[in-house]
Amino acid sequence: MDSTGRPAARIGVAVVAMLVCLIGLGSPGASAAQSGAIYTGTGTDTAPLVDGGLTHSAYFTVTDRSGGSWQSNHSATGAGAHSIVDLDDYAGLTATITVANTTEATLELDETATLPTGGTGPGAPQLVASGAPEPTGGSATAHQDGEAGTTPGPDGTSPAPQQSDGTSTAPRHAAGVTLAYGTAEGESTEPPAGGWSSLRSLLLTGSLAPGETFTVSVALMLVDADGLDPGAKTWVGIDEELRSPAAAHSATSIRFAHRVGGAGDGANPLAGAGRYRASANAPESIQALMPEMTAGDLTVSNLDGTDAHVAGPDDALFTGGTVSLNLTRVRSAIRDAGWQVETDGNAPDGLATTHEFPSGALSSPAVAGTGALGGAEVPVRQVISAVNSTIPVGAAWRPADNLEWIHDHAGVDVGIDSADVRVVSNVDTSTPGVYQVAYYYAPQSAHYAADDYEAAATVQVAVTGGRATITGTTTLQGADLAAGQFTFQATSASGERLGTTTNLADGSFALELPAFDRTDIGRTLDCTVTEVVPDGAEQTPDGAVVADGIAYDTHTEHVQVHVRAGENGADPVTTVSTDADGVTFSNVSGLVDDSSTPSPTPGASAAPTPGTSAAPTPGASAGPIAEPPDGNGSDGDGSIRLISDESAMLAMGTGAVMVAVGTVIGLHGNHPDPLH
Repeated sequence: MDSTGRPAARIGVAVVAMLVCLIGLGSPGASAAQSGAIYTGTGTDTAPLVDGGLTHSAYFTVTDRSGGSWQSNHSATGAGAHSIVDLDDYAGLTATITVANTTEATLELDETATLPTGGTGPGAPQLVASGAPEPTGGSATAHQDGEAGTTPGPDGTSPAPQQSDGTSTAPRHAAGVTLAYGTAEGESTEPPAGGWSSLRSLLLTGSLAPGETFTVSVALMLVDADGLDPGAKTWVGIDEELRSPAAAHSATSIRFAHRVGGAGDGANPLAGAGRYRASANAPESIQALMPEMTAGDLTVSNLDGTDAHVAGPDDALFTGGTVSLNLTRVRSAIRDAGWQVETDGNAPDGLATTHEFPSGALSSPAVAGTGALGGAEVPVRQVISAVNSTIPVGAAWRPADNLEWIHDHAGVDVGIDSADVRVVSNVDTSTPGVYQVAYYYAPQSAHYAADDYEAAATVQVAVTGGRATITGTTTLQGADLAAGQFTFQATSASGERLGTTTNLADGSFALELPAFDRTDIGRTLDCTVTEVVPDGAEQTPDGAVVADGIAYDTHTEHVQVHVRAGENGADPVTTVSTDADGVTFSNVSGLVDDSSTPSPTPGASAAPTPGTSAAPTPGASAGPIAEPPDGNGSDGDGSIRLISDESAMLAMGTGAVMVAVGTVIGLHGNHPDPLH
C-alpha cells in the first residue's frame, strides 16, 4: 500500500499511464472500455482507497436506456478518477459514497462528500438531487419514514420526505453513523427546507464497528441537457474530504458527451478508410501522396490524458476528447515531393512528430477522398520549389536554373550553396536527352545521416535540338482579336492529337510537334490542323457554327512533315509543307445570317507544296505521332516513332527551340539516374 493506503499496484499503473500520455504514446494492448452508457477509459477501476484503516469509495452508477446498470471509475487521490456519461444512451444517474471498517477496532468517522451540483460557465452540466438520499449500514437499512408517500415537486425533484400528517422526518442513524445534509444555508440532520434539489453535500460522522459498512446513494438529474456543451470537457464530481480516522482527499468526476460519428452517418470514424487529408495549402498531387489511414497511427484520449491509448477500429470516441496522429508515415510520404509537416522547435529535428485533433473534428462532413477522418486536416508546408525545363543542345546550364526556392523552418530562403543543401544531377548539355536534377534539404545536419534529409524535389531537364513547327494565322471580322481567343490543334491521320496552341494578339499561332529521332529519316507525316470549336456551339440554318456570337471557321488544313537526313548524314531535319496560302483561318463576330456571313475559308489543296514557317511561338504538344494508313514513308505498322509521351511533354515546355526547316535531333533517353 502507499501512504494513503491505496494498493501500490494501482498507483503504479496510474503513473505509467500518465507517462504514456506525456510522451504521446499509447499502451499497445490497451482498449477503451465502454459499458452501456458509461465510458471508463482503458479499464474500470473500482478498487477502494484505504486511509487510517478506513476503506472508502465514491462513484457514479449510470443506467442505460436498455435498463443496464454500470459503475464509473471509483474515487482516486491526486487528480481523481474520470469517466464519461454517454448522452445518447444514459437514462439515469446516481452518486454513491461508501465507507467500511475492515479492521478489528472501532473507527471514528468524519467525512464530507460534496455532490456534483454543477460546473461553472456557459454550457456546463447542472445536476441536482432528484430524491432523498438512501443510506444503508450494518445489518439494518436506514430509511425515510413515510418516504413511499412522497411526490415530486414542480421542478421534477422530490421534496423532503413527509409522514402521513405532512410533517418531515429525519433519517435514522445506521450502525452508529449520523448522516447530515449540507445546503447553501448550512448543515442539518433534517431534510433541506428547500427540497432535495438544494442538497449540496453529505456529512458522515459517528463510528463504525469492526466489519461494518455504511453506504448512501443519491439519485441525480441533469436539468440543463438541452443547453449542455458536450465539447467543453467540463467535469463535475464527488469530492471526498476525510478528516477521521485520517486526513485524506479523493474524487471521482464525470462529464457528459456524445459518441463521435464519421461523415454524418454515425459510423465510427476510427473504422473507416481513405487517406489522411493534407491542409488546404497543398495541391492535389500532395493529397494523392498522403498515406492510407489506419487506426494504429492514432492515439485516443477521451478523459484527462491518463487513458491515452493506441486506437482500434472499434474504439469509442467522444466529443471533448482528442486524437493524436503519429506523423511518421505522413513525413515519409511527402518529403520526396518537396513537402513536409509543420515545424516543432522542441523536436530534435525541428519537425512535429504528432498532430492533435479535437475528436469532434472527425465527425465533420467528409471531403472527397478523406475517408474516416472527415474534414480533419494535417498541416503541411512546402520546403522546396523546383521546375522542369527544356534547353537547346550546348546551352549553358547550372542547378540553380531549375530551383525556385528552399525555405527553412522560419520560412526564410536558403541558398543553393548552403551546407544544408545537396544537389545530385546527371545533366549533359552536349547530348540530347531527358535528365534529372534532385535537390535535398537537410537542416540541422547533426540530426541527419549522410544520405538522410528533410525534404527533396526532383525535376527534369530536357536537352533538345530544333523541332518541326506548323505556323498559321487567324482573323476575326467585326471585332478586335485578342490573344488566346482561339485554339488550334494538330492531329495525325489516325486522329491522335499531336499538339495544341492559341493565337497571339496579331493572329499568328505556332503548333510545335513532338520530336523525331534518326529512325524517322525518310518518312513523311500527314497531319491536319483545325480550329477548336467551344462546347455548346450551335449550327445556324445557313450552316455556320456559332458560339458566343462568333461564327467559327470549321475547315481543315492539311499539312505534311518530311523528315530527311541532315548534312552529317545522321541527324534528322524536317520540312513542313502546306497549301499555297498557308495555314489560315477566318472567323466572324456579330449577327450572323445568310446575307452577311462569309463562307468559311476553303479547305486545303490536295497537293501541298514545300514551305517554311515564320518565327513561331512555343505551343503545347502531346503523345506519339501515327502515320496515315497508306504508310507514306512509314514503318510497316504505318507510324513514325517519336520520343516517349513523358519526354515529349517535357521537351515541348517553355523555352523549347522550334524551327520549320532545320535539324531535329532525337532525344536519347535511358541515361543513368544518379538518384537510384
